Amino acid sequence: MTQSEFQENVMKTIQNFLSPLFPENIDLHVISEEYILDKELIYAIFISFIGDVEGVLLLRTNDDTVQKFTNNLAIPVSTADTDKEELVKGYFGELANILMGKILHKIKDKTDKVDVTTPSLISGMAMSFQIPFKNKCSSGFSTRFGDFHLIVYYKRNSDQ
Repeated sequence: MTQSEFQENVMKTIQNFLSPLFPENIDLHVISEEYILDKELIYAIFISFIGDVEGVLLLRTNDDTVQKFTNNLAIPVSTADTDKEELVKGYFGELANILMGKILHKIKDKTDKVDVTTPSLISGMAMSFQIPFKNKCSSGFSTRFGDFHLIVYYKRNSDQ
């Protein structure tokens, strides 16, 4: 999958996911990949996949984006960290699942068998990820709520 195919698929998927939640324009566009500062609280949704193709998907954002997103929802959100983390895991986990399905469709063959884990939420300061797969697709995206960064690392087991 080329970088432009990756970005186009992700943009369409994010737009389709957010449109029912926020009928007004969310001002979605591609941005530079490196927008998240190491000194910020980061939320990352992590999904791994194994089988004929294996890898991980990371969907990252920062606390400010999460706050703006939840404040624009039509439901009241508590300021308790556990409530916010559950909300992040729910909405962003679902978005990551949908993105995973679209991306896997592009990087695997029709006969490949692939199992996908449930989304996990990781949060912390100055997080870095060391993932040993040779193929990488990534892009930053901006909305009126803030920025997101999506990275997919993968390999075909036949490439070993």
